[in-house]
Amino acid sequence: MKIRQDFVTNSSSTSFLISLHGEFTQENFLKGLRLNPDFLLHPMFEEMFEIVDRCKQDTDELMKSYSLESVEDFLDRMSFNEETIEIFNSYLAEKWKIYSGYFSDDCSPLEQYLCFSDFLVHNEDIFFATTSRGM
Repeated sequence: MKIRQDFVTNSSSTSFLISLHGEFTQENFLKGLRLNPDFLLHPMFEEMFEIVDRCKQDTDELMKSYSLESVEDFLDRMSFNEETIEIFNSYLAEKWKIYSGYFSDDCSPLEQYLCFSDFLVHNEDIFFATTSRGM
């Protein structure tokens, strides 16, 4: 019988997709979320941008790292639902730069919250979707 004596983790992760109209900046991120600068939780959303910016990867590069040939294979692997895939494809058709990545529950409290939240935000300024079922 083998006994494992090193560190064992049971961490979770959540996949995300994000795209902003224009450059990937905090200003465009907050604009896309429609946040009033006087909103009490505005600093939390500034931190959220920093987390997303740190965790995001070029979707094309991520697909290559998993040896995936098509966007459909990639989305299937990430386990997004049909509604999110349909909306995602509309942004892709408009040639928006899409980033993807993962949030982990072994980081900051805000990233832990994001790790256990499935949501979809989309409008003319942002596409931001998460799923805790992926990869």
